[in-house]
Amino acid sequence: HGVKTENVVLGCGSGEILRLADMAFLSAEKNVVVAEPTFEAVLAYNRITRAEANKVPLTDDARHDLPRMAEACNERTGLVYNNPTGTIVTKDELAAFLPRVPKTAAILVDEAYHHFVEDPRYASCFEWMGKMPNLIVTRTFSKIYGMAGMRLGYAVSTPENIHAMRLHQLQNNTNASVLQAGLASLNDDALVPTVRKRMNDTRRWLCAELDKDGRRYIPSETNFLMIHVGQDVRPLIAEFRKRKILVGRKFPSMGEWMRVSIGLPKEMEAFMGALRE
Repeated sequence: HGVKTENVVLGCGSGEILRLADMAFLSAEKNVVVAEPTFEAVLAYNRITRAEANKVPLTDDARHDLPRMAEACNERTGLVYNNPTGTIVTKDELAAFLPRVPKTAAILVDEAYHHFVEDPRYASCFEWMGKMPNLIVTRTFSKIYGMAGMRLGYAVSTPENIHAMRLHQLQNNTNASVLQAGLASLNDDALVPTVRKRMNDTRRWLCAELDKDGRRYIPSETNFLMIHVGQDVRPLIAEFRKRKILVGRKFPSMGEWMRVSIGLPKEMEAFMGALRE
């Protein structure tokens, strides 16, 4: 993308990046606007800043309600956080949303699943980089690059925003091994398209099997799927664990939805067999 070093901050996964944003842009006099549900890290770190949390419910089709998120912003808003629930935010929706957010509020768009998207209506927020001084885009090596346990993420923004975030970094927050793995990943041109096709094909197979059973799920452009199970998901999580299958945690506002990461084809076949049991 041609960005300079001064426009980038590295983190111990994108989790640290979210902490840096909370520390840099929030305080007890501020508020943070998020979708409900959202990735819990932003609100977990926010408790330290004591900023008010304004939670905006998803739309009926489990997408970010950007018009309502924009309405929830005011002169006290320090941070607005967008994170996917498997669904996308379209380019047109972003174009309408970004100018409505006060210029004094940082807009943090989490593009953790960017590389998986096939929907032509989607666009990366890098298209607005340089035009929106309050825009911060985060990405991670945890998803398509398969490096979640090694922990490497980054944010791109203006030098001013990046400087404000760097003030809260841990010293030596990345290690030599993960930096070498990150460079190797970026230099492997075949990696992203190969993994994208393999993962998306497996997700499509899973969706087709769920369709056969008449099960509801949220259409996804990521490496996971939210499946409706019609009851509190916690007992089912326990039943899967007995079968040595680990599915995602419960989201408080989506208590009847099971989050399932897409694994190898044989793993997804095992998951479907257990779900049918």
